[in-house]
Amino acid sequence: VTDYQRIVENNLHQKNYALASDYLKQMKALYSDNELYYLCRLDYLASLGRGEDIKQLRKEVETKQIYLSSATKGVLAFWES
Repeated sequence: VTDYQRIVENNLHQKNYALASDYLKQMKALYSDNELYYLCRLDYLASLGRGEDIKQLRKEVETKQIYLSSATKGVLAFWES
């Protein structure tokens, strides 16, 4: 999962959003219950300025009851406001 995270981060840094999206889809298929997937997806949505989608992502995390570390909870709390 960390390899996918690095790939997505690199593609976002290079502003290659289409490729980042493709890797996020692969990541979702393999690690849909992993908090790193949701962090990567959050970074992707933030990079695109998609605030409404970020709100939907937060709701999705809450309904799926994904385990979140305190660091991830802090990141999601930042986007709550």
